[in-house]
Amino acid sequence: RLRQSDCLKCTDFAKYLLSGELPTVSLRMTRMQRELLDQIGNEINEKKHVARPLFPEYRPDVPITKGNGSAKLWWKYAVRCIGRITRRRSWTEFYIAYRKRKKYIPLYKRQSNSALCTWLEPLTINEIVQLDRVERDKSISTSGIMAWRSIADAQYNLEMRKYEELNVTKAKAKASKKRSGFSIFG
Repeated sequence: RLRQSDCLKCTDFAKYLLSGELPTVSLRMTRMQRELLDQIGNEINEKKHVARPLFPEYRPDVPITKGNGSAKLWWKYAVRCIGRITRRRSWTEFYIAYRKRKKYIPLYKRQSNSALCTWLEPLTINEIVQLDRVERDKSISTSGIMAWRSIADAQYNLEMRKYEELNVTKAKAKASKKRSGFSIFG
């Protein structure tokens, strides 16, 4: 299963997450490709000591300058970071995140699985816009979005299991009805 992050720049998590089981793996590379791979690995290892912004999901996109009102955004960023560090966040923040999660999970589940199931309707254009808006919301970390996607996938797998069990039960009932040959109507 392949998952792709929506962020353009991924510093705290993988851009692509591939999970699966492979009994054996074989790679063929030229010497140049191996050297390039080594250079990429060295570059990544060197970047470990570079300072990263604290809680980038809260960080404003505007620079701090006089007169454009960005100072208020930066103060809000500072307060939210301190709240995260001290584990004292406002209930409003929890409620807003809860509402976004409640909106996102069913939309994502329908978007990713509606082609595979009859009980999930495809998204409308308005719902696609809502899903995209939540995914682009900078107040939600990419790891949060990925966790919500995992929840949606787990819910889908549970629904699929129940659906298959229901079909098996219906098939058994139908088969036993045919075998009995007795009907109260006939």
